[in-house]
Amino acid sequence: GAAAGSSLAFVIATVYLLLVFHRNYVQNSVRTVFRDVYLRPIAAGVFADLAVLGFHKLTPQLVSWETVRYLVPIKMAADFGIFAPLYIVLLVTFRQVTAIDWNNFVGLMSFSSEFLRHPLRERVKIYR
Repeated sequence: GAAAGSSLAFVIATVYLLLVFHRNYVQNSVRTVFRDVYLRPIAAGVFADLAVLGFHKLTPQLVSWETVRYLVPIKMAADFGIFAPLYIVLLVTFRQVTAIDWNNFVGLMSFSSEFLRHPLRERVKIYR
């Protein structure tokens, strides 16, 4: 009772505040923001999840690994190996990833590769 009432009140208050905020401050509708920002990632996630479910139908022995505790990480890695690349490809296909996103990703990868090659060089100022 209390958990359901609290959850319902939270959802109603969130929807109300979202509608009022967009009407009075942002000056565009929640529908356009949902369509332009949220719909494509949600659709990509649903399609990638359907691909994982299809993979489970093709390999039923992999699903039975859930009962063996030490095999669960292998099953999770297989699911991630199906979901993540497909999700990223679908985001690019649905034009959710922009040139700015790609430049940020490339900059992050170059920073991380440089940090992995020389993790403490800048901190201790040791140069050869």
